[in-house]
Amino acid sequence: MSGQNKGYRSADELGLSPEEWREAWSSQMLVIWREKMSQLDINDTGALNRSLSAHMDVNGNEGKSVITHRFEMYGLFVDAGTGRGFERGNNGALDIMDKAYRKAKGMRGEPREPKRWFSYAYYRSVKNLIEHEAKVLGEKFVGAITNAFGGNQDASKYL
Repeated sequence: MSGQNKGYRSADELGLSPEEWREAWSSQMLVIWREKMSQLDINDTGALNRSLSAHMDVNGNEGKSVITHRFEMYGLFVDAGTGRGFERGNNGALDIMDKAYRKAKGMRGEPREPKRWFSYAYYRSVKNLIEHEAKVLGEKFVGAITNAFGGNQDASKYL
């Protein structure tokens, strides 16, 4: 799997603990999203950019980490190219999307189109996070098995 992610570097390669790696991953998501918003010229008011935040909650006793990213909900609509006037089930077939209708009504600008600032970057990065977590959990499991079989033995022969 790791060969698929060209820019991906593990916690070991970076000299970080798993918690530090998760924190860096979470912060990097904000950087990536802001760069995408800039590239796609998503900045009418700057509110979406200002609303981006990240929080990590670690429960050491249970080994759980929860990473939360927050932003204004309309950011999802920008990503999908939808918003006011769109309803479920209408397949996006709106009069306001037709160029002739827009011209007849004196509407300026182009019809909405998706500006994928969020979904693609998030999907790719979550794949990296999953790969990292699988490696960390695998190492913990091997360590636990090794300890269960006497500590210094090669536990891999039992797996």
